[in-house]
Amino acid sequence: LPYGSTIVFYSIYFQSNIFIIGLMSGEESVALYNVAFTILNVIYLFPTTFYQSYLIPKVHRWGENNEEKMSLLFKQGSKIVLTIGIIIMLAVAGCASFVVPLLFGERYAEASLILMLLSITIPFRLLCNNLGSILVTEKHVVKKAYYQMTGAIVSIVLNVVFINIWGIYGAALATIITEFIVMLLFIIGVNSYVPAIKNHKWKNTKKFTNLLLVTTLLVVYYFYVLSNNVTSFEFFIPILVIGLVLIYSLVKLIKNDLIVSVKKLLL
Repeated sequence: LPYGSTIVFYSIYFQSNIFIIGLMSGEESVALYNVAFTILNVIYLFPTTFYQSYLIPKVHRWGENNEEKMSLLFKQGSKIVLTIGIIIMLAVAGCASFVVPLLFGERYAEASLILMLLSITIPFRLLCNNLGSILVTEKHVVKKAYYQMTGAIVSIVLNVVFINIWGIYGAALATIITEFIVMLLFIIGVNSYVPAIKNHKWKNTKKFTNLLLVTTLLVVYYFYVLSNNVTSFEFFIPILVIGLVLIYSLVKLIKNDLIVSVKKLLL
């Protein structure tokens, strides 16, 4: 029952907004939102398949007899997925205004703004995949089901409220908040109940969380500029400068931390 419940609750908080948009805003809004949703689904396809088909059996074995690997999956795996998530978020947000009209036509150009907002959820979702794989072991899957049930309830409530106020952009905001809450619950659950990870010290993750925060703010600012049809060059200067700094920081992070983390986890 807990394993089946996680699938049901995940489907609710990931897909219920499309159903609610259809009821409250009509088919045209559903079509726009579904373009961004489809692109996100494609992005999530590989990491979801990797965790569900390849890593989960290993995690069950590690949970029984290899606490060191479980600890590495949490510490190093979280660094890896956060870094990859930030890179993908930057790429999706930066290319959305060009890619969406190219793939779906100019009539769906507004969907690029929705995709830009939803790109913020990518690091949250990838981190949830990593943490969720740890929570499928032993009795922890029950806690995972409760966390995702909370996400499902929050998603429905926020979607009803926000779509009524901001339309399809409200649905995107509800998704961001829901994914963030589920991520926090997963972090709390893993840190509180998994023996190999209990009382983990977070000081080594500050640079990753700072990068995530700066990237998120940059995407929000870029969304503001495009959604308000701002064309003045001075508004794009901060985007260029911060974007270059982020790229430099990510390259440095990959060189100094990510490669080391991958080696520790796989070897």
